[in-house]
Amino acid sequence: MSDTVYEKKETKEAEQRELMESRIDLIKASYESLDDTQREFLLEELGGLVTRIQQDGLGRIPVPFDKDRARQLREDADLTQGDLASQLNLGFSGSSTISRIETGRTTPGNPPKVNSQIRYLDWLKANGYNPYRL
Repeated sequence: MSDTVYEKKETKEAEQRELMESRIDLIKASYESLDDTQREFLLEELGGLVTRIQQDGLGRIPVPFDKDRARQLREDADLTQGDLASQLNLGFSGSSTISRIETGRTTPGNPPKVNSQIRYLDWLKANGYNPYRL
């Protein structure tokens, strides 16, 4: 490895460490201003991150949700957003949930926590698109 490549790699690693440390400092500073509920939420989220790191070393590469592919699958099934919402028993706001996802205004969680998103992602998976490899 040439000296220049090695120096660039060292610089990048130092920048990444610095970024991580600054984010940790920000979390610590913000923690003091949170109420008890917010502190509990933050600690749960951090606990989940630590668990994922311990389990797989964050070996999973995040896969972006492909809203266009999701829309195309629905259209290929000859369904409107309302039809699909009804088929999935998503209730009154189901078609707007699908609309927000297909237009990119929202992205399903990974893993999904909302029942409507779980049903929608299950439908996508059953139709050939498993965005989060669930």
